[in-house]
Amino acid sequence: MQSRNLALEEENKGLKSKVTELGRSLRWHHNHDSTVKLKELKSKIEYLEVALQEGKLQIEQIETQRDYLKGELHQSRGAD
Repeated sequence: MQSRNLALEEENKGLKSKVTELGRSLRWHHNHDSTVKLKELKSKIEYLEVALQEGKLQIEQIETQRDYLKGELHQSRGAD
């Protein structure tokens, strides 16, 4: 009976060790996955920032063109 208890205690120690090891592995994978996701999000943010800047430039160009055309229209109406 005592030898059975000792065997169970040894098995219990082994299982506790495996649980600890699995916990470490799980934390590492979780941290690794988080790092990968953060890199992906950073890349998407950079892409969106570039797209935003391009959109702002297009708006400026359109507004400049609009102002020019308004002036042309005003001049052509004034010349009539």
